[in-house]
Amino acid sequence: MTTSTIDIITLLPGPVRERAVTLGADLSDRMVEAGIASAFTLGSPFPGGGHDNVNVCEPHVSLFMLELATADLPDVTSAIAEVAGSQASFAATGTHVAHNPQGAAELFFEVTSGWRELQRAVVERVEPLRRGRLRPTDPAGRSLAELIRTSSDADQVRQLRLYGYDEIHDGAADRFRPHLTLAWPKARHGAVDASGLPTDALDHVVSEIAVAAMHPYGTCTTIVSRSALGITHSPESSLRRRSRPGK
Repeated sequence: MTTSTIDIITLLPGPVRERAVTLGADLSDRMVEAGIASAFTLGSPFPGGGHDNVNVCEPHVSLFMLELATADLPDVTSAIAEVAGSQASFAATGTHVAHNPQGAAELFFEVTSGWRELQRAVVERVEPLRRGRLRPTDPAGRSLAELIRTSSDADQVRQLRLYGYDEIHDGAADRFRPHLTLAWPKARHGAVDASGLPTDALDHVVSEIAVAAMHPYGTCTTIVSRSALGITHSPESSLRRRSRPGK
């Protein structure tokens, strides 16, 4: 049976997407200057995956990654369209930039009820379609089956067993940290300098979710379906409500 690795993601509105692409390209250039090979560049095709300008590495925030039978993909896209229609748009406010253990630069957003409610709705609706399958690896290339056997993090192991994904906010643990990966070193031998990156550079209103095919390093180059959140607010008023003091 053929399976597919899928990521349920939120997409950025046009102008913010372009800023993310610019920031990612700048960080990739910093890598080159530092002698660090970049694994990918946002807005460009994944290396070795073709050179068209359609299937590019899309800036996104991951909600739920899963492995499923390819034949079940239409059911997933239908489910996500239903979820989107029942969810309200909300503000995404950047809090800080940090590197993951592999040296990838990531911009993190404030974990609000909007993020949690959207993820919860996605997981509850889509996780049964996983039918117990595990993705072969996580974005860093680590075997999930091996992580379950060897991880000393009990919450990580529990979530991998329950959901096949270990970055979820549930009643027992808070592991969901919505973030956008800007750049990732091809080999773990140094982190790109991300100093000077404004934390509010990608503030936006979350109004669209998508089903995407996953590739190495958590990249998404093939958008299978897109769905607008059905309950919308004025972008200006939403961001104003979420704005930080002094902004």
